[in-house]
Amino acid sequence: MVTNRKKILLVAGIVLLLAALACMCTDTSSLTGGTDVVPTENVATEEPVATEEPPSNSFGIVVTDSHLYRDDGSGEAGEEVDYFLPSDRKMFFEVNAEGLPAGEKTKWVFTAVETTEGNNIEVASVETGEIVAADQLTANLSLPNDWPTGTYKAEVYVGDELIYTIEYEVK
Repeated sequence: MVTNRKKILLVAGIVLLLAALACMCTDTSSLTGGTDVVPTENVATEEPVATEEPPSNSFGIVVTDSHLYRDDGSGEAGEEVDYFLPSDRKMFFEVNAEGLPAGEKTKWVFTAVETTEGNNIEVASVETGEIVAADQLTANLSLPNDWPTGTYKAEVYVGDELIYTIEYEVK
């Protein structure tokens, strides 16, 4: 009987913990309140808030660095930044890597991780085409209104494999 009581208390504790975690999350179906996000592709030139170590991949790609850029006012990558402002409606991203396989398709997936408009919301998925003999992958993301503040991530895929994640903030 003591064993069953301990099991019941353990299960009840787990249920309470899961309920508390569920209350902390906000489920929102729209990051921008119905405003379209306009993802585009572009080439940038030079370091983000934080990055994760790249996962191992079958291509043997080694990511050497990554960068964030603010719009220069003419729709091109300008000043390198550590984070974005809500008014930075166009954001530029760059990943430099060795061993990028020519001919493989690339994709960027942008997610609002924890923002004032909700958590874990996919903002956009952008296919940037096939890799040409190069050592740089770039993308940019636009929003016609201010970005919600919070943390975001940009996941970079080559083929179907995640090769790198850039974590960044809008503040």
